[in-house]
Amino acid sequence: MTEYDLYARDLRRRVDELSDQAALIENRLRYLIAVLPVKKVLKVVDVARMQGITQASIRQKPWLLPNFGESDYEDKPTRWNVESVMDWFDRYGRDPQQAKADWEEHEREAMRKAHDGGNV
Repeated sequence: MTEYDLYARDLRRRVDELSDQAALIENRLRYLIAVLPVKKVLKVVDVARMQGITQASIRQKPWLLPNFGESDYEDKPTRWNVESVMDWFDRYGRDPQQAKADWEEHEREAMRKAHDGGNV
């Protein structure tokens, strides 16, 4: 067996171990979700806690909020379905710079629409 073969075998074994650990964590999370009360609607303060920052800080950085701070609901306070928040974190959770770039584009588009609407 060559050195490469040994390395490949060890790597496969480690990948299998990590896969088993991930499955265990997934099962534990499913259990916790089943037995713990889980919020269905989240507020700004909840999203801020998830990101480890204050509510005041997150309000200054709307690109860190789901839908760039636009609520899933018409009435106040600003709130989101938990699914919206999870989708947002799946998309931007690891890349806040991309969220900021997309937010800037979102703001430019909103300004263009407002400007075009004012000239009609």
